[in-house]
Amino acid sequence: MINDAMDISREEFDQYVIQAIDSIAPQFRGYLNEVPVIVDDLPDKSILERLPHHDARLVLGIFQGVPLALHQAGRSVTNRIILFRRNILACCRTRPQLIKQINKTIIHELGHYLGFNEEQLRRLQK
Repeated sequence: MINDAMDISREEFDQYVIQAIDSIAPQFRGYLNEVPVIVDDLPDKSILERLPHHDARLVLGIFQGVPLALHQAGRSVTNRIILFRRNILACCRTRPQLIKQINKTIIHELGHYLGFNEEQLRRLQK
């Protein structure tokens, strides 16, 4: 992690998450009613075990659940996006950079819910 990482309160971070959600285009924001955004400090062991090729410090967020196209009628699915506050803070030095990273991470993970893979998301986010 970067030594001079930002350090802000959980409440302030949560406000930036709310602002990021509110700034998402309306046609995509509705999907967040189906996929809540949760903030944890760091990814836990169970998450990291499913991502063995990732450095724990670099995991900024994750989509957990079933992509929209794979939902089956009548089946209840728990979907969620988890943001990892301390990892996001570690890669940001300014508030504008933090706000941009939170927004980018939410959109990236929402993209997984919509069925995009990593390569497709990288191309879209350029």
